[in-house]
Amino acid sequence: MALTFVALVALSWRKWPDPLIDFGQQLYIPWRLSHGAILYQDIMYLHGCLSVCYHALLFKLFGTSLNVILASNFLILIFLLLLVYRLFLKSADAWTATTAGLALMVLAFGQFLDVGNYNYICPYSHEALHGIVLAVVMIASLSKWLQTGQKLPMVAAGACLGLVWLTKPEIFVGAAVPFAFGFGLRWRQVPFVELARSLLLALFSSLIPLAGFFIYFRSETNVTDSFRALMGAWLPVLDSPSLHNSYYQKVMGLDAPWFHIGQALIEFGGLAAIVGLFAWRLTRPALKALECVIIFAMAGGVSINYNWQSSGHALPLLLLATAFLWWREWRRNSEFRIQNSEFGIMWLAFSFAMLAKMGFNPRISHYGVFLAMPAFLSAIYLLLHLLPRFLERFGLATKTFRVAILILLLAGLARLTIQSALFYKDKDFTLGSGSDRIVTYNPKIDPTGADMASAVGWIETHTAPTNTLAVLPEGVMLNYLMRRDNPTPYVVFAFEVWAFGEHNMLAAYEKNPPVYIVLIQRDSSEYGVPYFGLQKGYGFDMMQWVRRNYQPVELIGSEPLRSGAFGIEILKRLPLRAPAKQKMD
Repeated sequence: MALTFVALVALSWRKWPDPLIDFGQQLYIPWRLSHGAILYQDIMYLHGCLSVCYHALLFKLFGTSLNVILASNFLILIFLLLLVYRLFLKSADAWTATTAGLALMVLAFGQFLDVGNYNYICPYSHEALHGIVLAVVMIASLSKWLQTGQKLPMVAAGACLGLVWLTKPEIFVGAAVPFAFGFGLRWRQVPFVELARSLLLALFSSLIPLAGFFIYFRSETNVTDSFRALMGAWLPVLDSPSLHNSYYQKVMGLDAPWFHIGQALIEFGGLAAIVGLFAWRLTRPALKALECVIIFAMAGGVSINYNWQSSGHALPLLLLATAFLWWREWRRNSEFRIQNSEFGIMWLAFSFAMLAKMGFNPRISHYGVFLAMPAFLSAIYLLLHLLPRFLERFGLATKTFRVAILILLLAGLARLTIQSALFYKDKDFTLGSGSDRIVTYNPKIDPTGADMASAVGWIETHTAPTNTLAVLPEGVMLNYLMRRDNPTPYVVFAFEVWAFGEHNMLAAYEKNPPVYIVLIQRDSSEYGVPYFGLQKGYGFDMMQWVRRNYQPVELIGSEPLRSGAFGIEILKRLPLRAPAKQKMD
């Protein structure tokens, strides 16, 4: 596992973020907070306060740079890998634990789409990464409490749940379900009064981090706004019509549910046929060596040629199979009940709950790198541990069967790594410098990074360091690389338009207009709308205001937001017009 970790780091080094989409916020907002800006007032944000405040603290302690974030994320990932390995080793065996660890590593360092950010090193949202890690720590703490009855693990579990509240709603829901399952497992094992005390202790512990953040925000603002800050990740979900956007309909498969159900049945049926073949031919006592080699080769060949990066539809069905076999083992095998079986059922509950946001369209790419990760590891637990135990009950020899399954899984992980390598080999252009350096696509493949570098050079040469800057509709990475403030609370006009309302965002720009505005090409087709500024409700009024109050001073590449060609346009605010003098009567 250590050698694989080093190899994946070398393969992907500094190629993890996307220079335009999402990740710029993960650097710019903590930088602004570290210089005194107040979250949800000076800067609006769609997610919870935990991650950006944590990174702002790191910037204050160690200086502002991408390297600080990378160091933190590497340490967090190593901790997560060790914890996941330990949990699966204790509840299963070394084969299962090692394969689960390798699968987590492949997801953590992978790139399965042309856009970066869907990894654990430079994620589109650190709230997803931190929330997942805290949820796993919570499950581990609950497992310890269920085994020992000690109070300290329960305190840790409650504190983790409280911290997850400050990340993303879907992660909190994913964590709350196994939390409830953990208490359900103790329902008939201890007196009701003792269980109630444990629950109250956990809930009290969950309030401690919330109280800490409330005190922090209260030192900066009033009581009402402090409470609203604790709801920072939830208010956009509760108040916004954005969930009805075609983007979420597509992400969750609601646009074509029967198609996705069909894909799930095909995936599950195909896997069941392959596994059934292995079970039929490889569990016989007298197995010919040649037949064994042929089946092993077939397992590896089929798997490495399968489109794993688009897979995942079958995960809910695999979870059902896992739950069924786990229940059979738990009822019939006392040794299994002793062997940390509580972790298994809580991890399954976690897996089901995390898939909820993906609806009919679960997959291990895109958001699935985080949301489908628990289910992906559960599938490994099913195939390498639970299913062989089930077959052993019929007196079948399963060692060779497990080898075939292991080859199937490792070949699939190799296919995912090859897919990532194909993207990473096209990245050789450096954007930024020193500790902020990232490596993005060669300009012949994608000019985004090169054009952004040209924009950085022009602005550094032709503008004063104190000049404010806004990038529309997205591209706050420019603000971060040049350490230039956006004087408004709204730094991204992509999906945020539906969350915050264009009229509110425009009012903020009218009140504090930046000296320069940079327009960057951004394909909005994923949201079901044309380019930013061409449709009411998606930047039309904003662009009308920009055209009235700003003049173009530089064009890099093609004119943005007009066609599919990439380009950047830099505009400068027109001089304020002096009010006309009134004639004296």
